[in-house]
Amino acid sequence: MTGQPAVPEMLDLTGKFCPEVVLCVKAHVETLPSGSALSVISTDPLSEIDIPLFAMRAGIAITHQEREGESIHFRLLLTPADTTPSTKPGDLR
Repeated sequence: MTGQPAVPEMLDLTGKFCPEVVLCVKAHVETLPSGSALSVISTDPLSEIDIPLFAMRAGIAITHQEREGESIHFRLLLTPADTTPSTKPGDLR
């Protein structure tokens, strides 16, 4: 399976709330090599905003986002996102 990431690592953040959710995702992402996939589960409603914003600013692609009951599932791919990262702090392009 050349070109496809290995089975994604799982990060279950059930019961954690902002800002801990994004801080945990950031800390875990920093341990993974480029090309890795990371699945994240969160029950914090604000993670639907916080995780995509973090990913956009970090140049990480979100390949899947879905709500199942109280849980929000994300799949992140640690390669540059399709958009050009901002070069100015606070720019949300």
